[in-house]
Amino acid sequence: MPVKEMALFILVVVLDNIILMKAPQPAFMDGLSQPWIAKALEAILAIAFIFIYRKISFKEYGFTSTMEKGSLKPIIIVLIAVTVLVNGVQYLSKGFAGSDTETLLYQATMPGIAQELIFRGVLLGLLNKAFGKTWKVFGANIGWGVIITSVLYGLIHGLFADTSFDIQVALTKIIVTGLIGFVLAWVKERSGSLVPAILGHNLLNFIGSL
Repeated sequence: MPVKEMALFILVVVLDNIILMKAPQPAFMDGLSQPWIAKALEAILAIAFIFIYRKISFKEYGFTSTMEKGSLKPIIIVLIAVTVLVNGVQYLSKGFAGSDTETLLYQATMPGIAQELIFRGVLLGLLNKAFGKTWKVFGANIGWGVIITSVLYGLIHGLFADTSFDIQVALTKIIVTGLIGFVLAWVKERSGSLVPAILGHNLLNFIGSL
């Protein structure tokens, strides 16, 4: 297992969390409620890493618009099914979210771009380099990278520390977002591109915010 890739994986996770927690809010954005700057910096971090660390190719990162032959149809089916299932359950349990215009615009753009570039691009690329891909799941070659990034994706959405540093665990959210992370990683590996994962991620978020 390449130690260098694992060290870089940890470094990127730490830098990403620092950005998300410490990114400043410019004065001209004081009236906005969403973390636009943090997500923009997260995306910039990912893109910078992809261009700097070239021991992993653009293709391996998924930093390409070219998709694997025959991947479009199964990807569309999976993304539609997940979107309907997740948002259908949310609607039945809580009704429509009724978000404002800013939130809808944010959810339709930033989370998918930033998180896919980081999780399914940089972090998955590093772990694939470290562990390889040992299984084939519905036409996609995957490895421990998919498992680890999916678990991490679930944890960052379901673990919270309050002002007293007491850890709060939202187990359902960890499981649901972890499974969504797995699907998005499968989409990236099946297609060979981050583009459908970004689009699917933003679609899921947007519909869930209506």
